[in-house]
Amino acid sequence: AISIQTRPYNLRQVHVMRNLNPSDMDKLVSIKGMIIRLSSVIPDIQSGFFQCSACNSSEEVRIDNGRIKEPIVCKICQAQQTMQLIHNR
Repeated sequence: AISIQTRPYNLRQVHVMRNLNPSDMDKLVSIKGMIIRLSSVIPDIQSGFFQCSACNSSEEVRIDNGRIKEPIVCKICQAQQTMQLIHNR
């Protein structure tokens, strides 16, 4: 297999690492700085999707200050403590 390496230069926009946004994911961006360590990217969730285990109704909850307020009562069947967070919807 042939390995190709590229080193783009003179790009119009150069980012600082702290100013990267989720919209920059899966794009080629130029970053100015020095790498001193690296880690995996952990995305912040913006909303949680809950489904009632009694009637299968669903509800989307927005994140407030980094916390999800889990619904206690289903809005459709009024069952308590039946809402479950659905991952990777």
